[in-house]
Amino acid sequence: MNLQFNVFDTFLIVSEEQSMSKAATRVGLSEAAVCKQMQTLENSLEMELFERNRTPKRLNENGKAFRNLALMYLAAIEKFKTDRHASPDSLKGNLFICSHHTGTPLPLHGLLANFESMYPGISINILHKDHRELVREFSGGVFVLIPKGDDIPGSRPIKSLDAIPLGATIPLGLPLAQKTHITLDDIANHKLILSEDMRCNPALISWLCGKKPNVICDDFMLTQSIVNTGGGITILPNCFQDMVPEANYKIIPLYPEVTINFKLVYVGYDEMSLIETTFVNYLEKNLK
Repeated sequence: MNLQFNVFDTFLIVSEEQSMSKAATRVGLSEAAVCKQMQTLENSLEMELFERNRTPKRLNENGKAFRNLALMYLAAIEKFKTDRHASPDSLKGNLFICSHHTGTPLPLHGLLANFESMYPGISINILHKDHRELVREFSGGVFVLIPKGDDIPGSRPIKSLDAIPLGATIPLGLPLAQKTHITLDDIANHKLILSEDMRCNPALISWLCGKKPNVICDDFMLTQSIVNTGGGITILPNCFQDMVPEANYKIIPLYPEVTINFKLVYVGYDEMSLIETTFVNYLEKNLK
């Protein structure tokens, strides 16, 4: 079928006026042109839409059913046009991002701040939950930040993120805080506190060469609290230092370099909301 949108408008007006001539006056066409449009529509659908040889020009059963379809179709077209032309200020709603690993979406931190400034009506909600628990409990659409080797059944891949270098948290009062890199020997005699997700990072386990953590903590914020009060050291992405400038420790890169890779996936509806698609388009433009 190859029809112009205005054929549907004309059809709806004819059905309302029940007259080709009155409809022609409203749409600014000749009566012959309106009749031709309706004939083309019926030929394309391979069915009659109007009762034949009747005045007024009433819809038959096919026409009544098609009228409902035409109304929905044109409404969907208008919504599509409105959504696509929406200005940043007109977008309002919530965007959900789950980042159980490392407690905050570190690879996206700067991008999220910029996104919020561009779209002030969109509220970004960071969910601190294990993604398995999240999938069971969360009924809406949500973006989930997970290690690159991990997977969530039924999720849709969105973006692979650059590898993030890891570092050791060294209390500011220790001589080690003056070093530019930290080796395994440097931390051999220090209490090591790791979050569960870091303990599952194969590259880090290889770097530790058998050194087991003294404490495993599932609560990332509790891990940070212990470290910040001098209870030991942990391993964090280097960029975390810029996010916690008031910390009582310094994050120093590991040597040899150890990184952790993340990816962003989407869990939820088959069709994303306008806010979610706006966010994905933003990432495509800003994450090369």
